[in-house]
Amino acid sequence: MALIKTIGILAQLGLLILINYYALHVKNGDNQTSLDVMFCGTFFTSLSLLLLVVSKLIWTEIDKLSWIFISLLCIIGVNFFLFDFFNIMVEYDRWLDKGMPGKPFWF
Repeated sequence: MALIKTIGILAQLGLLILINYYALHVKNGDNQTSLDVMFCGTFFTSLSLLLLVVSKLIWTEIDKLSWIFISLLCIIGVNFFLFDFFNIMVEYDRWLDKGMPGKPFWF
């Protein structure tokens, strides 16, 4: 069980690194995306809370690897919320709702 949790933690760290690398380096200042950033943030944050509640109902005490796993899920969710808040990666329709300029006609 510890091996599965460790692999899950490494996968989450890899996902966090890839998301941040994509948003900060690959997009090169193009803040609009078709990805629903707020949905992803809500999904990962609610998944972490659901996992916390379910694991608390099944086991009375949660071990350290499970806390790390749940915390990383929450961090990934908050990361998406911060991308939207600081306009790093914003869905295009939400970008327009915030009053930002639209793409020129030649795109």
